[in-house]
Amino acid sequence: GCCAGTSVFAGVVLLVLMKFYVHYEGDPAFTLIVKDAEDPTSGGGAVRVVATDSTVQDVLNVFLSEYATRYAPAWKAQLPHASLVDENKRTIPPTSRARAKIQDKMDVFVVLYPNATGATTSTTTHHAENKTPTQSHASSTPVRASSSSRPSSSSSSSSSLSPSSSNPQQQDIDSTTAAQLRLIQGHLDEAVAAASVGAFQRAAQLFQSVLVSIPTAPLPLIRLGDIYISAGRPEKAVGYLTTLTEHHGSSMEGWILLGHACSQTGNHARAAQAYKAALELASKNPSYDPNLTEQVKVFLAKALYKQGDQDTAIQVLTIVLQANEECPQALLEYGIALEDRGKLLEALRIYLKVLITRGDNRTVREYLAALVQRPGVLAMLEKELLASSSTSSSAQVVAPALAFLATFIKDFGAIQQSRHLYTLALEMRPDSVSYCLNLVHVHELFLDYKSAMGVIASFLKRNPSTSVGPYITCDQVYRTLYPDSSPPPQPSMHTSSYTLSEEDLDLLAIIFTLCKILYLQGSNISELTQLMGLIEPTRKGRELHLTSIRNEHAYYCCVSQLTECTTPPLTPPSQAQEAGTSTHIPSSKDNDEGKDKGKDKGKGKGSQKSSEPAAGDQGALEDLSSQAARLGLRDGDLYVVGDSHCLAAAWRPLQMHGTQHVLTPRLVTGLKIWHLRKESTFFPKANFECAMDTLPDGASVVFLFGEIDCREGFLLAVEKCKYDTLEEAMSRTIAIYEEVLQALVARKKLRIFVHPVPPVLNETRHIVKAFNAMLRKSIEAIPSLRWLDFFDAMLTPDGMLLRDEYKLDG
Repeated sequence: GCCAGTSVFAGVVLLVLMKFYVHYEGDPAFTLIVKDAEDPTSGGGAVRVVATDSTVQDVLNVFLSEYATRYAPAWKAQLPHASLVDENKRTIPPTSRARAKIQDKMDVFVVLYPNATGATTSTTTHHAENKTPTQSHASSTPVRASSSSRPSSSSSSSSSLSPSSSNPQQQDIDSTTAAQLRLIQGHLDEAVAAASVGAFQRAAQLFQSVLVSIPTAPLPLIRLGDIYISAGRPEKAVGYLTTLTEHHGSSMEGWILLGHACSQTGNHARAAQAYKAALELASKNPSYDPNLTEQVKVFLAKALYKQGDQDTAIQVLTIVLQANEECPQALLEYGIALEDRGKLLEALRIYLKVLITRGDNRTVREYLAALVQRPGVLAMLEKELLASSSTSSSAQVVAPALAFLATFIKDFGAIQQSRHLYTLALEMRPDSVSYCLNLVHVHELFLDYKSAMGVIASFLKRNPSTSVGPYITCDQVYRTLYPDSSPPPQPSMHTSSYTLSEEDLDLLAIIFTLCKILYLQGSNISELTQLMGLIEPTRKGRELHLTSIRNEHAYYCCVSQLTECTTPPLTPPSQAQEAGTSTHIPSSKDNDEGKDKGKDKGKGKGSQKSSEPAAGDQGALEDLSSQAARLGLRDGDLYVVGDSHCLAAAWRPLQMHGTQHVLTPRLVTGLKIWHLRKESTFFPKANFECAMDTLPDGASVVFLFGEIDCREGFLLAVEKCKYDTLEEAMSRTIAIYEEVLQALVARKKLRIFVHPVPPVLNETRHIVKAFNAMLRKSIEAIPSLRWLDFFDAMLTPDGMLLRDEYKLDG
């Protein structure tokens, strides 16, 4: 793991011990430092020790008990219902091991559920540092939300509207009746509770309702500014924060947030002015946290740098680093300046240094991923990492570092470099099940199934006794793939009473993925079902959908059901050759070639944000045959490109104009249409681009995307205030889809057919219907694109349910 054990960067070996910070922003605010039981310096003050196998819930209970002892004796009778969230307001699963979910030096936050206690919870939105290498250096870096960094005199520290003679809102309050004040206070309290659980749209509505009666109320102004900065709508934030600073000029947090909002709009000069105002307040009030002042100086340097005053910006950073040479924010900005000046090795070393101290920092990860894609930098990185490889135990140290870097640079689109690093890691640790699985997944991003098969076969052959618990061994799987003269291995009958370890699960995930790859290659069904027969006794009776391999398991279940209704062999040899796939399981010779060929290549299972195959639409595309004349399909290739739903259509035969066609799949796992926007660097976009590269020019292609957007994208985006309405979110997504498809028509001369989003889930079918109506209207207005008009035929006559013949619960 990346949060415990040993790691190496730039030839320095470190023992990584867990230490992180748990914050509660109620009244009174409190921060507890949680340390590793293995840390000899643990103990003392607001510090507690947890065992190495503690769960997230254990950590939360320790915090709540400590808080009860210090501030809330009533909690001792019954601890309040609460959860831990990260800086992006994502709930951390309570049953997970803390080491697996919380990184060293990470900040996590306690959220109390509404009505769980009389304490007031803060509404602060914890921004992600959502900056890309091409965006402003002064984009919205979070104001650290711990009590130690929040200005003690901030006007937003309370949700109360009680009159105060020094409060600029006094005149508004005096003109408000007591009944209205009670109503307003109720709205404010409800808004605080809504924001604390991530219901930002509701919180914004309530805060805005308060401003109708009291236009200068500080808490609604600052929280609305905070919400809209996080939502990427800085223009709205600037309005609220300008009003705040005009009427509450002593709010340091208000000035900082105004600086962030102006930076997002590109008004770096005004951002610099706002940061200077915050620093002036800090200079007059010694109670302000010096760490916060340090951060604001870095914010100012970023604004000045982007404004064009780079020399002054570097001077400010130098002053910060002279006072604190380990300041991660200042180091990061200094590294950016070095990179801009072509000093790539120096920038790389600084990024690695920041990564050691702030491994959870999204911005340094993103910049490092962009840097390693520049010519020559990957070789520099490899040299830095291998600097300590002279000892015999170096593989135990270097391989985890390689795998850690491979994981997160992949997330930001550096998939070629990730493949290379994972290949190196697996060569150093050929017995690592995790590295094997991750490397296979990276090969999948390239649709390089031959190399993926080679990696799997080589691993199985090298580690014959490695097994899934006491059940399936690598040797059994290998001999099923490559039978010799001996009888094929028979599946053993066993129960689900044995608890599978993480390594057991990873090996099972490799076998599940092997089945998926064989299906995508169009391998013979009889060979595939033999392998599945070996797996089934181990799989059945286990709730694998609740484990870390739920995605691999979902694909396996989908493929398993599809093999029951597919006639072998699946793929005509001519299409298999052109697609770079095989109609048979590779030979042992193929395995060795694949292994050698992949030495310059390397995914990170833990951070891959893919989506489970949902209930499918296995027969929907057969309706194409009845529409052949209207669609104008000519003889030639026919591909179906999509998320997991394209598996149901894969290898289906279609008779068109007297010619037999087969729907050849191009799987892009977990892709939302939203991922295809120009500024995105998320790895599913890179996967999509690789899939496009495999299509021959002039091919006929069915595109099947959008189900994940409908399932988890639109509602969440509106809830986060990124859009005011569902229709606005859909319209923006459709515009991205249109632009990408029209560019493909122009570049590759593709004949594109747009498949309706499958209405597979009862919970989101109403969203799918609305999206398809908008998408159809848009596609039909573009002459180069064709809409496949059979959505209504996928539903029952009343339009309420998916027809039974199209159900496939994977």
